[in-house]
Amino acid sequence: MEYRIPIPHIYRWIAQESSNPHKVGTEYAEAYIRSNYPELELVRFEKGQAGGYAVCIAKPEE
Repeated sequence: MEYRIPIPHIYRWIAQESSNPHKVGTEYAEAYIRSNYPELELVRFEKGQAGGYAVCIAKPEE
């Protein structure tokens, strides 16, 4: 099952001010998912209204 997690728009706004917005935005979004949803694994990003979405799946149980 896939989960669409909205990325806060502040991450996109901060990234736009950097010298490499795509790289910084991706790094911020990845860190946001790792920090706030440790049980999920990032699959891809989707564009959206504000900050976009991270599409994730549940990490396999070890």
